[in-house]
Amino acid sequence: QIYKEVCHDLLIDKNAGGGNQTAAFASSVRGKMPGLRMRWAKAQGFYLEGVRTLPVTCPDDLMALFKSGVRNKIMASHRLNMSSSRSHAIFTVHVTASTPDDPTEVTRAKLALVDLAGSERQSV
Repeated sequence: QIYKEVCHDLLIDKNAGGGNQTAAFASSVRGKMPGLRMRWAKAQGFYLEGVRTLPVTCPDDLMALFKSGVRNKIMASHRLNMSSSRSHAIFTVHVTASTPDDPTEVTRAKLALVDLAGSERQSV
């Protein structure tokens, strides 16, 4: 999530470790704590230092992570929309697959889903 020009990992477990972790999560995404640092490396390009990469093996696990991140997003209401996104969010999926015939032949792909702040469809 990018909120007030600061990057945060929405996949952190805000309930782990009791109330202190929840308070730290709330402070972090509200801009009271420093966010993740953006870095650049020749091998991987731009990346966020410390962002979590979580392995999944099935579509249901992937959707559970996606929904967890959506629940953690900054949302607010305004005159035109009762539930509007106040931040940008990027959900990146790295897919690695191999064929049963030759497990050493690996195909990799990357898919980035982007939600821009305030980009919800308005009905007039």
